[in-house]
Amino acid sequence: MHKKKTICPLDCPDACSVIATVDGGLITRLDGDPEHPFTQGFLCKKVRTYHHRVQSDDRILFPQKRVGRKGDGRFERISWDDALDAVADGLLKAEQEHGSEAVWPYFYAGTMGLVMRDGIHRLRHVKRYSGQHSTICVTMAWNGYIAGTGRLAGPDPREMAKSDLVVIWGTNPVNTQINVMTHAILARKERGAKIVTIDTYRTGTAAQADLFLCVKPGTDAALACAVMHVLFRDGKALGPDDLCRRMLPGFFVALGMMLGPEVVEEYQEKLRVVVERVRGDGTTVFNWDDVYKDPTAKTLALNAEVDVAMHFDEFEKRSNWFINMVNGHLTPNEPGAHANLAGWELSETGFKRFLHSLMGDLRAQLDTDSGKMAITKKYGGSTCADLFDIIAHTSQE
Repeated sequence: MHKKKTICPLDCPDACSVIATVDGGLITRLDGDPEHPFTQGFLCKKVRTYHHRVQSDDRILFPQKRVGRKGDGRFERISWDDALDAVADGLLKAEQEHGSEAVWPYFYAGTMGLVMRDGIHRLRHVKRYSGQHSTICVTMAWNGYIAGTGRLAGPDPREMAKSDLVVIWGTNPVNTQINVMTHAILARKERGAKIVTIDTYRTGTAAQADLFLCVKPGTDAALACAVMHVLFRDGKALGPDDLCRRMLPGFFVALGMMLGPEVVEEYQEKLRVVVERVRGDGTTVFNWDDVYKDPTAKTLALNAEVDVAMHFDEFEKRSNWFINMVNGHLTPNEPGAHANLAGWELSETGFKRFLHSLMGDLRAQLDTDSGKMAITKKYGGSTCADLFDIIAHTSQE
């Protein structure tokens, strides 16, 4: 008997770390990995008993062909070759009669990993079958999220355990994503956090919540807008300007130490020239957007982004140093400032988002062939490759 580490194959964002106990070539027990920072030794009921289904005598291991009318439940076993021929014949017939786009590989994930799930795309592309955008189940939700926030991203799920309020909106983790509840309950026990559940019906999660809001389907957006209104009306929301004012001193100290004061002053002087040119004689309203659109300013921004990015070649080491520099130079709270500012510090997740936003022009340049060629011509192929790696570290996808 021995133990092996593996990963849960279900289509769930948790991607739990699993320890399988193996005896005689068969799995006898599945447990969550207690050393994994998110799984923390817990598995949902579906996965704890997964090996019973995999090794069940009732599992279908061979192709079966229906031999009666639909609904009769009559099937007979056929060979793999016959099964593959039958499927291939059906696909070829549809292509010949109606064109290749008449075939639509309609699928998504379930009890499979990425290779098994996405392997079908090879067939789709080679045969020029009809395509689909990623998933049949969450595309509407993704589009709504992107429309509201600008991009599909979220915080590190482990940060739930450090929350004072956990809002579980439109999901039922008690029954479908147990480790979300593990971290939510941890926040409740250690920080006295409240748990709020918002859903269209009373779920298992609602039963464990401190507050359950049952909304009518389709009214989520109205509730979200109302919450935002109250937060801003009552001064409960932190605006980006509040955080920027606290970050800027440490940011400029770190920038000066990375690039050197002479380089920073040179950039500032060149930008000042652009600003003065855009400002003109002062008869028009000055707009920073006009500065950002200026070709010289764009070149300055790209050069500065390259200079900054190349200082993060040892990403983990340099990012920790940068975070410490910012947090070590946070400005004191201004009178009347939001109370949450007092405890705010730049986190690793926040830093990656900050750097991801800061490197927008560079990332856009590296996304095009002409941009990559321009970067390679100016800085060399090795630097271009390094920039790709550094940008990848800031990705939140």
